[in-house]
Amino acid sequence: MEEVVRAPSSVPSSHEFKAELVLPYHEDNEWLSEPDVDEFIIARNMLKTRPAEALARLESLASSSSRMSMVEIGWAYGLGRGVQYSLKDAEKWLRKAVTAGSISASFYLAYLYRDTGQFEKAVNSYKIGAKVDYSPSLYWLGVMCCNGQGCPKDEKLAMIFFERASKLGHGFARRNAALLRIRSQSGILDVVSGALSWIGSIFYIISLALKNAKSHNLK
Repeated sequence: MEEVVRAPSSVPSSHEFKAELVLPYHEDNEWLSEPDVDEFIIARNMLKTRPAEALARLESLASSSSRMSMVEIGWAYGLGRGVQYSLKDAEKWLRKAVTAGSISASFYLAYLYRDTGQFEKAVNSYKIGAKVDYSPSLYWLGVMCCNGQGCPKDEKLAMIFFERASKLGHGFARRNAALLRIRSQSGILDVVSGALSWIGSIFYIISLALKNAKSHNLK
């Protein structure tokens, strides 16, 4: 998860622990539904310095239907950041956020499952984001299909996911789609086209990273 975030211009920014917020794709609606964005940002940025107080404030927000606080608490447990590492608590809080409608929570929950070898659960979680065209979820669903993790190995289906994510601007999806074209060996034109697309994707990834290294299209 991003360490530094930028809040929408309509949100006041005059607090001690407030950082800048960058709105990832599809997560803007989550910000709009937050009961208290100011308090969330303050609590989030206190996790490293005053974790006990931060967690209490985040849990208070979560009890007021703050989906982003649920995500943050889950991610904190998953990383052991400011709290003792607990896979069980990480899953519990992220699942709460998913149930509440958080797209980002479904992505981080899938990451948690994939990192612990629970591939089928990861695929199911990525599908939640893929249904609303969240490009990181589409990309990683393609990776899972390509590797046969949590689902049958299917490069044609992986290509569909990569191409969908590419149209949404995902850098690594563009790269992987190009690599699959090269590997398809369906003809010299496809190989050349794939090679040119791969080169273009590398330049695109670099340009994305220079603009915003924490872009959701680089997840």
